[in-house]
Amino acid sequence: MSTKRCPFCAEEIQADAIKCRFCLSNLNDSGEGSTASNHDTASAYHTNTGGMHYESGRRLLRSRNDCMISGVCGGLAKYYNLDALLVRILVVAGTFGTGIILGIVAYIVAAMTVPQSKV
Repeated sequence: MSTKRCPFCAEEIQADAIKCRFCLSNLNDSGEGSTASNHDTASAYHTNTGGMHYESGRRLLRSRNDCMISGVCGGLAKYYNLDALLVRILVVAGTFGTGIILGIVAYIVAAMTVPQSKV
């Protein structure tokens, strides 16, 4: 079985593949493809760690849509592909578990340093 690299995610795929099984990009004869996901082709390279695929060009951003105070938990949820409620529960539990002041200071620092998403 001969293989080639996907031009979008650089994963090994079968040479006669029409669609990449990792990034779901459609591969046509001209060498160009159209991705089915919402990322651009410049940042579509993936590294495989423990069975989960992470985009190497992704950034931690505060969420504008999923925010309660400043969007830090919503941004963390999107970054790690988790439910925002779960992240909020973990942040509150971590705040009470490590001392309330430490958790509040960490949240304020994250709110001031993590950039807000444009969308």
